[in-house]
Amino acid sequence: MSTLQTSSASGLAQGQAELVLDATSTRLSWPGSTASQVVLPLGLVSTGQRFRSTVPTPLELETVIAEVEDIVMPLAAKVPADLVLHLSGPAVALLADQIGHTRSGRVDVGVDEFEAVFNELAALSLGRPLSQTTLPLGPGLSVSVVVIRELLHHLRFRGLSMSLA
Repeated sequence: MSTLQTSSASGLAQGQAELVLDATSTRLSWPGSTASQVVLPLGLVSTGQRFRSTVPTPLELETVIAEVEDIVMPLAAKVPADLVLHLSGPAVALLADQIGHTRSGRVDVGVDEFEAVFNELAALSLGRPLSQTTLPLGPGLSVSVVVIRELLHHLRFRGLSMSLA
């Protein structure tokens, strides 16, 4: 279950929500009349343990998608729509070189572009040869892709950004 906490809006850019994926949890912060933060039990390692190999099986992928949806859907009424989701933390290293458009140390990705990354992961789970991908495969990447995709879709974010430090 998630833990909803009230926090200050400091650190959040206008029109932006902050997403931090780490080993054991996911923290999502967003602005509003009172800025809010939620900590979700979805971690790169803790959730990644559900994937038994480098490429998830279709059943493993569907199981994790269902789990993430169950956790994310209650937030739909709380998080304002049309924000840009800004990714921080270890997941940036997994994704930044693979997707988006780099501009001065920043990667911006549209929802459709990110959906293409998810579709590639799904195709690999269904048997597409590994030689046909450049994704840095592993449980951490699979968790990152599923969590971000579900957040973009169900919470109506307009895109994803990452800062390369």
